Amino acid sequence: MNMIQSRLLAFLGVCCVFLSLIFSTTSAQADKLSYTAYVLPKHNAVKDGLEPYFEELRKKTNGSIDYQFHGGGSLASAKGTLKAVTDGIADSGLIVEAYHRKNLPINMAIVDLALLGTNALVVGNAVNETVLRQCPECLKAYEKNNVIHFGGYSTPPYHLMCKEPFKSLADAKGRKVRATGRHANWVRALGATPVSITGAEIYEALQRGQVDCTVGAEAWLRSYNLKDAGFKYVLDLPMGTYHGASLMNVNLYTWDSFSDEEKAAIKSGVPRLTRNVLESYVTETESVRSEYTQQGVEWVKPDQDIVDFLADFQKKEVENIKA
Repeated sequence: MNMIQSRLLAFLGVCCVFLSLIFSTTSAQADKLSYTAYVLPKHNAVKDGLEPYFEELRKKTNGSIDYQFHGGGSLASAKGTLKAVTDGIADSGLIVEAYHRKNLPINMAIVDLALLGTNALVVGNAVNETVLRQCPECLKAYEKNNVIHFGGYSTPPYHLMCKEPFKSLADAKGRKVRATGRHANWVRALGATPVSITGAEIYEALQRGQVDCTVGAEAWLRSYNLKDAGFKYVLDLPMGTYHGASLMNVNLYTWDSFSDEEKAAIKSGVPRLTRNVLESYVTETESVRSEYTQQGVEWVKPDQDIVDFLADFQKKEVENIKA
């Protein structure tokens, strides 16, 4: 064997090692399941819900189910998550049902009860009980989109959070308020202008002057950095919950690829997952109130006119449901 042949063989050997490393790495990456969400890792649904749930899944399945979290809309936006899971771009995702009225019409009938919610734990458990056990049409709506749904959560009662005081009907004039679904109808009825953007977009929208206020959970002051963005006034008037946060959803083809044991592991952990998120939201709300009051955020007592207006609006919501 001459020198050229020896060098050629050595070169081929190096190439083989290099290629084997590439393929082994690619294979390992392919085994990672993807979960997409528009929220950041410090959001309650992630830090106290999904992260421990994924860790539990890894242990239960000896690593055969291993999720990688893609947050902040890096894989799909809030409005694009359903399609991402439907098309298999993501194996699972956090789906905000309010953005998918045409795809999930039956589910939206439940979401549209938003302004009547008063307790996150009660509403969240009631919605899961209704959807998972008493509404086969709700589950079929997901299946028509190539997705299987396992449960969601409710936020604590929403409040109006603004950069300037807002406590009466007169204060609504000229205000641009981030709100979606039935809360957008409520904002419009007040005389303000609803702006349809996701929670993750509020910070930048405030900086650009696109919104003056948002309707949302008080915990968002921390999880979305809204306090740092300039929201310093919170109207101390609960105005319903949002209970259309569909937390654990799996692409049907991905689901079919799991063994019976893996499927059982996914399903068995969901009740704890949703409970953890609900309890985390409630606890963080109390923490935010205590901490941020000391940092200059003011919870403003509403004038009677806006209290009465909300009560009348909620009464009409009940009448609309009965009709």
